[in-house]
Amino acid sequence: GISRMADPAGNYDYNFSPAFKSSMLWNFNRAPKVVLGPDGNLQFPGSVLIPWGGLDMHWVGQDGRTLVYGDVLHDKAGSEFHNYPFDPPCPLPLDPQGPLPDKCY
Repeated sequence: GISRMADPAGNYDYNFSPAFKSSMLWNFNRAPKVVLGPDGNLQFPGSVLIPWGGLDMHWVGQDGRTLVYGDVLHDKAGSEFHNYPFDPPCPLPLDPQGPLPDKCY
């Protein structure tokens, strides 16, 4: 499992800003089942998209939106979902044939 993440500024997941968490999207496009955990003792940062499967969440919680086709199991003491809006730093979708923006917002 993922236990530590860092942003471009060197901040770790436990002190990511709400704006940074809102800009994250984990897209598990073809996964029939996603298991997040078991070693996350903090909130899992970002929105989770699982369009063709289910989710077993073993982190204490999540800071983001959760979109899952199948079942969701949230099995951790004190568990909760914080409904941060998904707010990407650039307008989506990006043109796959075009250049990437130098800066967003």
